[in-house]
Parts: sequence; structure tokens; C-alpha cells
Amino acid sequence: GHVGGGVREIKPPNAELLLEREQTSAYLEREEELVEATEERPDDPAAWFALGRFYEDGQRLREAVGAYQKLKETTLAKYPGKDFTGPDYSLGKLYARLGEYAAAVGHLRQVLALQPEELMEASLNRHFRESHLLLGAVYYDNAQWDPAEEHILAYLDLGGEEVRGERLLMDIRYARQNSVRR
Repeated sequence: GHVGGGVREIKPPNAELLLEREQTSAYLEREEELVEATEERPDDPAAWFALGRFYEDGQRLREAVGAYQKLKETTLAKYPGKDFTGPDYSLGKLYARLGEYAAAVGHLRQVLALQPEELMEASLNRHFRESHLLLGAVYYDNAQWDPAEEHILAYLDLGGEEVRGERLLMDIRYARQNSVRR
């Protein structure tokens, strides 16, 4: 006879596939909404920021770069004479992730050109701190130990995570000691 007598759970066919399709559909709809917003309001930095963030979150880094470049253009056009760190920070971060270090350094240096000399004031904008962290990592990846160390120390001065900063400093100092002199 029949052993167990349990009731079998009935699943719709391919439940995982249906869920994946639903999620993909929602993702595509969201993208369409964000693209439409930039078409309807091409001069609105907020629309470009939202699209860039969407692409960045979806690991579509090239498309995020394009949206953030439009963010920078529209921000400069809408607020002439005002300084903003966000667009260059976002571009620098993306270029660093893409391994395009020269572009990353250019944008991150533009952020740091706006950094106030007073540490307390500078520490209020996380873009200054995070730009130092990213530059430290970029210089580390390129075996430029002195600027790497300098930027990680600045990251810590601006209130960066101590454990993270100290770990990076140890890595830099170890690499410097053990690097082959060319």
C-alpha cells in the first residue's frame, strides 16, 4: 500500500521561472520609467542621478557612467558657479571599478579640489573621505605607495573607518617593503 499518507504540495509549473520573469518585467518597467523621465526632463539632474543609480545598482557600469556624465552637465548648467562633489565622486568611483584609473583619478581630484582646509568642515561631506579612500586604493593597485599612504591617512583624518584604514595602511607598508625595486 501507500506509505506516509502526506499531502503533496502542488506547485505551479516552473514557479522559479515565473518569478524570474516577473522580476525581469518589473526591472525593465523601472528602467523604462527612468529613461522616460530623462527624456521628459533632460535638464533635470535628479532624473539623471536616478537613472545612473539604477544602472550602477544593476552593475551596468558603462551605462551608469553615461547617466552620471549627464548628471554633471545638467548640474553645472542648472547651478552655474556652484560647486558639487556628487557627480565627480560618482564618476570617479565607477571609473575605479572599471579599472580606468586615469579617468578615476581625474574625477576624484576634482572632488578633492573642493575640499575645505578645515578638517571638521571637510568631514561633513563623505565624498571627500571616500575620494581619499578610492585614490588610496587606485594608487595601491598601481604600486604608488607614497600617494596611496597619503590618501589613506587623509581618509582616516576625515573620520574614515579605522579598521579599514589601518588595514590598508598595513597592506601599503608591507607592499612597499616587499616590492621589487625596478
